[in-house]
Amino acid sequence: MQTITRKEIQRIASLSQRRERESQGRFKVEGIKIIGDLLLRDFPFAYVYSCLEDNTMEEKCLRNGTKWIKISEKELAAMSSLQTPQGMLAIAPIAGSAKEKKIEFPAIALEGIQDPGNMGTIIRIADWFGIKHILADKSCADLYNPKVLQASMGSFCNISWHSFDHLAGSIAQFKSQYPSLRVLATSLSGKPILRKSQEPFLLCMGNESKGLSKEVLELATEFYLIPGDKSRFAESLNVGIACGIACASLSASETVG
Repeated sequence: MQTITRKEIQRIASLSQRRERESQGRFKVEGIKIIGDLLLRDFPFAYVYSCLEDNTMEEKCLRNGTKWIKISEKELAAMSSLQTPQGMLAIAPIAGSAKEKKIEFPAIALEGIQDPGNMGTIIRIADWFGIKHILADKSCADLYNPKVLQASMGSFCNISWHSFDHLAGSIAQFKSQYPSLRVLATSLSGKPILRKSQEPFLLCMGNESKGLSKEVLELATEFYLIPGDKSRFAESLNVGIACGIACASLSASETVG
C-alpha cells in the first residue's frame, strides 16, 4: 500500500499559497462530495488522499487512473486548508493558460474581487446560467485558491478561466472584434432594467468597496442599477448576489467567436 511522506505532506499543505501552486503546477481540492462529483465527470485528479474507508470512491479512482492513498486523520489535518477537514483531499495539475483558448460570449469580467468566497460564488453562478468564460485581472483571488474551489462546489471544472494583467485593454480589444458586444456594468446611475436579447454580452463586476475602475467603466455600453427599496439601510449588495441578480435578468445568449 502506498503511503505519504512527511515532505509530501508539507508540499501539499503549502498549496494553500498562490506562489506554491504556481511553482508546483498543481492544486488541492477538499471534501468527499466535491471530489466524488468530479470523479464522476472524469476530472483528472492525480491523487486522492482519504482517511475514510470508501470502496466506491476507491474504485472510481482506479477507473480514472487516479492514485488512491489511505492516510490518517492527523495527516489529513496537516495537509488541509480547512479548520475541519472533510475526510478527503485530492491533487490535480493546473491546466495550461486559458489565454490560448478562444473566449466565447456571454462571459463575466471581474476586477479586484479578492474575497475567495465571493469568487467561488460567482463561479457557481456562471455555471448555473451556462456562462462558460470568466475574465479576471491579476488582483482577483485566483481560481485555484482552496477557498475559491470550496465555494464553487465543483463548478470550477465547467468554467474557462482567463487571467489578464490589464482587463480594460482586453475588453477594448473584444469590443473591436465584436461590434455587437454588450459591455454591461452595474452602477448607481444606471437603469433598473436590463434589456434581454440574443446579442452577446460581457458582464463586468468590480470590488465591493471600490467598484469598477474608470478605464473599465468608460468601455461599458450599458449601466445597470439593481433596484432596491427606498427605505433600505444597505448601501450596496454583496458582489456575488449582485452578479446573480444581473445574470438572472439577462436571457441566455448565443455564443459567438
